[in-house]
Amino acid sequence: MDGVEREVLTMLCEGLPELRRECAGLPTDHKALLDHIEAEAASRRPVAGLVAQLVGYSPADIVEARRGPATGLPGAGGGRADDEVFGCPDDSCNHRARTVPAGEPPWCAVLGQRMRRL
Repeated sequence: MDGVEREVLTMLCEGLPELRRECAGLPTDHKALLDHIEAEAASRRPVAGLVAQLVGYSPADIVEARRGPATGLPGAGGGRADDEVFGCPDDSCNHRARTVPAGEPPWCAVLGQRMRRL
């Protein structure tokens, strides 16, 4: 999987619940496209072009927007020393989720599986 695909999959994973809510109020073709994107992502097939079609930007533009100054600097996030970090169940994307110590592991929105402890 190339870097753009991995980044787009990461963004899809992180934002899937919000994307589902947003598409629920849109025409049926948007909902159908999102369903197709989810199925392709769960099968670990390329989705960057499909996501770009859904949001109206090129895959490169999507990734570039994520890397912009509004996302902050690496390591400058609001983490705590006592949190736990979880990642993609099969390491296909860079999504990271933090929980409190001994908290319930988060679920991957794409695969419907528990995320793995990093």
